[in-house]
Amino acid sequence: MSATGAKHDRDNLRHKVQMRHNSPLEVDLLMLSKMRKGRTVLICLSVLIAGLAFKNFSAAQAPPNKPPFQGDPDNLDRVDGTRGPVDLNLMDPALVGAIDIHEHLGPGPRYTDQKMGIDVFDEAKLAKRRGMRGFVFKSHLDGSSAAAAYLIRSHVEPTLEVFGRMPLNFTVGGINIAAVDEFTQVQGGWGRIIEMPTMDAPCPCGPDKTRDAPPGSEDAQRESYNRRWAFLMPPGSPKLVAISKDHELLPEVKRLIGLMAKMVTVDSSGRLALGTGHSTGEEDLLLAREGRKVGLQVTCPHCWGDMNPTQLQEYVKLGAFLEMRHNSVSADLVRKIGAEHIIASTDCGFMNNPFPPDCLAIMAQKLRAGGITERQIDTMFKENPAKLLGLSPWRQAAEPSEASVGRNQ
Repeated sequence: MSATGAKHDRDNLRHKVQMRHNSPLEVDLLMLSKMRKGRTVLICLSVLIAGLAFKNFSAAQAPPNKPPFQGDPDNLDRVDGTRGPVDLNLMDPALVGAIDIHEHLGPGPRYTDQKMGIDVFDEAKLAKRRGMRGFVFKSHLDGSSAAAAYLIRSHVEPTLEVFGRMPLNFTVGGINIAAVDEFTQVQGGWGRIIEMPTMDAPCPCGPDKTRDAPPGSEDAQRESYNRRWAFLMPPGSPKLVAISKDHELLPEVKRLIGLMAKMVTVDSSGRLALGTGHSTGEEDLLLAREGRKVGLQVTCPHCWGDMNPTQLQEYVKLGAFLEMRHNSVSADLVRKIGAEHIIASTDCGFMNNPFPPDCLAIMAQKLRAGGITERQIDTMFKENPAKLLGLSPWRQAAEPSEASVGRNQ
């Protein structure tokens, strides 16, 4: 409609109104009201049309409807990392009384590519429902796991045995006795495992194969992304936390291990355990020798892949524990070195893993399929973790829980 036509319509409306009203003010107010109502209707119609158009566009762009992601039934320990895990609700007798000593949980830094799929509070509720005795929260970059353990025990699940595990990376000062002492003194005294460096370890092994990546390569870029703090240090500063030189542990590492053996945690009067971190096979063995010499319990998260057969044989003779994680389950290993030397730990909690209790249940299923007995599974899932943490031996409950009767449908 032209501007002239619109003006003509307004003049006609004014003339009709004036036929029924004597006051020019009344005429103006009535016309203004009608014009506002008209604009409101137009705006509403515009919004409605835009909404319908967007809905149609979205429907055209969206992929076909798919059921919620439940994991690959032929390989349940693989998860779409872009979508994260869902609760598979796996129930297994191995979970009843189990302690998972290696769980990565939120909250955690968002700048690394190790995003968490579950936080410590939700994991506590999940572990309790599955009948687990407890778990150990490992935070690569700080000592917050000790405080988290206290909060869980105080406000979420008081009967759950929750502990903290702290690696000695740059973010806690490296080989830093002050950080270790503080970890033992967090209220409750639930900081329990001190681990050698992981993300800042020099070892180009296990999950840290990017250490020797050529400059400018994709792996080198990933390294600078995951360890950004190391690249913010002054020129000439060490970029990694060393623990050995010339086939010997550094003096400061030996001193720290010696002091750990004398420490007692506040409130709970617990004793510390030593984790070997992301070290070479040789370093794992050196740490086990030193730790066992002063009476510490020792656990190694990556020995199975890092040690040669001779080193592995000496390691288990020392009485140190080897962790068998969700991605390194081996019935042959159990038969080779004995369940009494192994702790089943998941290393789960990331976006690309199932939730830790599901990981633990899957591990038990794989071991059974390989011929491992329930007695051996109880040793690795329940008895050895309790021994490492200084807890009383596990005892089967008189009444079976929901988790002890197979998978909950």
